[in-house]
Amino acid sequence: MVWPDKGGPRSPRLVLNLMARRSRAKRVPLAVVAGRQDVRALAESFGLPLFNNARQARREQWEPSQPPILQNAPRAAASN
Repeated sequence: MVWPDKGGPRSPRLVLNLMARRSRAKRVPLAVVAGRQDVRALAESFGLPLFNNARQARREQWEPSQPPILQNAPRAAASN
């Protein structure tokens, strides 16, 4: 996915989260090409491969996205 430097969705977190989950569920590789630091940080937090430009993404081999490792994730309350 190539993320534009200007414009784009209002909620990058939501879009990247949904795309990462969907790509893993469908087993379709997904990587992000972005220059914006906020988008890059979010993509990294969702375990998505990151590239500076489309040429770099095409040249390099990359692994499909992996779910991020969550530390100290809150546990759901057990229902009785």
